[in-house]
Amino acid sequence: MPDDGPRDARASAPRLSRSSEIQRVLAGGKRFHGHRLTACVATGTEGPRATWVAGRRVGGAVVRNRAKRLLREGWTRIWPGVRGGWDVVLVARPEIRGASSDEVTEEVRMVLGRAGVLG
Repeated sequence: MPDDGPRDARASAPRLSRSSEIQRVLAGGKRFHGHRLTACVATGTEGPRATWVAGRRVGGAVVRNRAKRLLREGWTRIWPGVRGGWDVVLVARPEIRGASSDEVTEEVRMVLGRAGVLG
């Protein structure tokens, strides 16, 4: 199979996928709050991994899905700068409604910077 060159950052951004892993980070991780999101950070066994959640407080299904898309976009833009060995859960807050992708990305960068996980 031929090599197609470097992979897109989105294709290789590692994710937390198991419910038990997400619950471990939410229960035992340290929380860092921003205006539009909260980041729960815990040490992990692999390179930096993340997932994103939006509860019913954020809004209806359409609003929650948009919030998760914004958080996912913010993570994919900054994840190469995150040091290895961290698991991150990005939790949307109701204030994320109406925010732009650039605003959310900057907030993800700021909150993870405060958490000390950026390299």
